[in-house]
Amino acid sequence: MEYVSVIFMVLASLPFIRYVQLVSGSARPLLRDVQAQAYIRWLGYSVALIVIYRMIYEGTDFLTVLRETTFNTVTLFSGTGYGSADVFSWGALPFSIIIIVGLIGGCTASTGCSVKVFRWLMVIEAIKTQVRRTRHPHGVFTPKLQGKTLDAEIFSSVMAFFVLFVLSFGILCVLLAMCGLPFLTALTAAWTAIANVGPAWGAPVGPTGAMDAFPTVAKWLMIFGMIIGRLEVLSVYVLFVPMFWRD
Repeated sequence: MEYVSVIFMVLASLPFIRYVQLVSGSARPLLRDVQAQAYIRWLGYSVALIVIYRMIYEGTDFLTVLRETTFNTVTLFSGTGYGSADVFSWGALPFSIIIIVGLIGGCTASTGCSVKVFRWLMVIEAIKTQVRRTRHPHGVFTPKLQGKTLDAEIFSSVMAFFVLFVLSFGILCVLLAMCGLPFLTALTAAWTAIANVGPAWGAPVGPTGAMDAFPTVAKWLMIFGMIIGRLEVLSVYVLFVPMFWRD
């Protein structure tokens, strides 16, 4: 059941437009999509690293470790929210990887949540371009993705999204800590809310992931975090700009 779920969670995290093209008889767009390639590649790296780590430090049955790791990594990468194991007990490295994949999310135009693969690819290209400019100050370099030059307007909107996302995540984490939650719980609660991934960890969290022991204010803060995360941050914050209503 877990492997069947993994297949459909991965499929739901890929761009839906590629399925339309696939049904129309063209598989090339899906196979050559840089988002899909990056998503599958990063997912493979994450699962492989966690499996290797767990086999070294746990030494349990390989097939069990592979199944648990694959299922729980994919569910958090895709934002599905399922869970079949206590990933916090796997160790510091696997837990760090889990946090990172939750902040990546699925592809654009999929059911995935969080930042999305496309935005991360744009940021990576921006960093690579800046490194080239630093090494060759007189060179002319423009960030490209899948052979196409990235439009400056799209690029600036992605950068604005990243800044607001990171600031929102940090502020939400601090506010949850001020509500009395332990740091780890506040961190993962802010992470699970704004990235819309599902679980949180720490003493106040119940054995099934229930957060009913959280203070009421913390729950309201998480509700707001889930809304701004799922609605892509900017579309929520613009509602608080007076000029938006005047226009």
